[in-house]
Amino acid sequence: LTLDEYGEYFVTYTATDENYNVNNYSLVVNVRDDVPPEIKADATERVVRVGDTVEIAAAEITDDVQVDRTYIFVIDTMSNMLDVTQTRAFVPDRKGVYTIRYVAFDTAGNMGITDVTVKAAQ
Repeated sequence: LTLDEYGEYFVTYTATDENYNVNNYSLVVNVRDDVPPEIKADATERVVRVGDTVEIAAAEITDDVQVDRTYIFVIDTMSNMLDVTQTRAFVPDRKGVYTIRYVAFDTAGNMGITDVTVKAAQ
């Protein structure tokens, strides 16, 4: 038995003894995608200046089935999370560490996350 696709498989085992008595046992096997998307982003730590626009590089996102949705957030020095999926840029307003968080979901609902650190200096 080879289960090479995600989905539901119905399996029946049949046993017959030497007197030709037959017994069946049936079961359902669910093969589910539980592998999250893989996100590869340039993890080189960047140092930027407060007030400068920081352009966010695209990440390479792959999945064993299909990527469904992707987001990019920036977590600032006060732990506020800003959605920059559309703009792909932000302006640090104070000195400190900022986190660029890439998030991807596949069609099975699995989530992958990768963080990249940006340091803002005066």
